[in-house]
Amino acid sequence: FNVREAKLCFIWSRLRCLDESSNLKAFTRSRALTFLEFLESLGRIADAISPPPPDELVAIGATSDHPTTQYYTQITHELGFLPDRLSAGFTAP
Repeated sequence: FNVREAKLCFIWSRLRCLDESSNLKAFTRSRALTFLEFLESLGRIADAISPPPPDELVAIGATSDHPTTQYYTQITHELGFLPDRLSAGFTAP
């Protein structure tokens, strides 16, 4: 999960506006989220970075009290980024 994917979650969560450049209000609206859109973006982000299944935690040898935190720390350190989940849709054609 990186900045590009966070921006995609933001954009995909916005309800469509036909003309975002017609006036200042429309321009401002294109740069912010309503509460409903914010909840939608949280759901998209949660799906993109949801915790790994228990078999992946066992595979890396997560033995701490917080195995999911250990997984994210270790995988980010090894790869330099969080790998995408297939359900996130970032790699969809």
